Amino acid sequence: MKTVDLYKGGRVFFYCPPDKRPVEMVVLMREPADGPLCVARVWDHNKGEIVDGLYWLYLIKHGAHLGPFFADIHLAFKAMRKIVRHFGSQIFDQPLEWIRRQASMAEWIGKNIGWPQDLLGGEWRKDTDKSEDL
Repeated sequence: MKTVDLYKGGRVFFYCPPDKRPVEMVVLMREPADGPLCVARVWDHNKGEIVDGLYWLYLIKHGAHLGPFFADIHLAFKAMRKIVRHFGSQIFDQPLEWIRRQASMAEWIGKNIGWPQDLLGGEWRKDTDKSEDL
């Protein structure tokens, strides 16, 4: 998918979920103001809606998320700043395919921030929809 530029003064970007239909997302936190990462809410691909109370770090230029889920927006903000300080802003200007191939970057984020399946600042809720009889 082609990169979609920011508009509305950098307050909105497009997230590109697996089904390839871009979703307009509101930037909740970003530092510096022109930084490559931001904090925004999580998009539920299956339901096609925003999940309240969960946050992801997004690569604004590419419309992709990285790192774990966050239940606390301030933890997400701190993690975003830590990633940008460690890697620098320029590395996120590379093509998305290149960024995804950087195993050492993924390893560092996993060890120092959290793995993609992790939830920081909360606990995963047990699935109550499943039947006990199965």
